[in-house]
Parts: sequence; C-alpha cells; structure tokens
Amino acid sequence: RDRVRKTLRMRINNGTIVYKTGVSHHLWKGNRKASFIIRTRLGPWKKSVMERDNFTCQICGIYGGKLEVHHVNIPFRDIVQDVLSKYKLTSLSDVDVNSSLFEDITLEVVSRHQISDGITLCIRCHVDIDPLRKV
Repeated sequence: RDRVRKTLRMRINNGTIVYKTGVSHHLWKGNRKASFIIRTRLGPWKKSVMERDNFTCQICGIYGGKLEVHHVNIPFRDIVQDVLSKYKLTSLSDVDVNSSLFEDITLEVVSRHQISDGITLCIRCHVDIDPLRKV
C-alpha cells in the first residue's frame, strides 16, 4: 500500500499524472454566476469585519451562529455597477467569467471593500435592515 502511494505521489509531482480541472473535469457543472464568484472572493473582508465585531450581531447582540456582513455605506450592487461603468459595461452577464476582464473587475470590486464599510448582523436583523436582502 505504501509503495503504491509513494509511486502515485511521485508521478503527480513530476507531472506524469495530471488531474483535469475546470471544463475538462468530469464533474464540471458549468460556470457559476459572476456575482457569486465575486462574493466568494470577499471572504477575507467578511472575516475581518466579523473579527472586528467579535462575531456578534451589532443590533441584537447574538454571539456566533449564522452571521452575515452587511454593506453599511455603499451597497454591493452599487460598487459592482460603479466598477462596470468604468469598463463601459451595464451588467456582469456581459463578461465571460473565464476572461482576464472579469478578473480585473473582480479585483477592483474586492479592493474597494474597507473593513469600516461592513457590519456584522444575524440573518433576522439583516432582513429587517435591508429590504432588498433576499431570504
């Protein structure tokens, strides 16, 4: 067993065995929505905001559980629209998520997020405070 593992690891490391990724992978299910991809890249920002707020809802005071980060000053959709207008685009659906343009847009959207622009809320308080938040 160990000999097989060692041989397999060696072949992966030297490039003899190459795992397929992306479109060529057998479990590929298609592209994710562009807004979903951008939101997933906001993870470090969300974590920083929650750490600053001690993982506590800033309205009701609940500690832990299912918390979310709410954009206080500028809504996420406005940040995205502002970046898109810079590139003379009207919608994220106009951009291929596998393109370098999409990467540029994503980097700019992520870089515009400051820790002071977010607040930690529980789901209930987030729904109460943001009428456009989908439940």
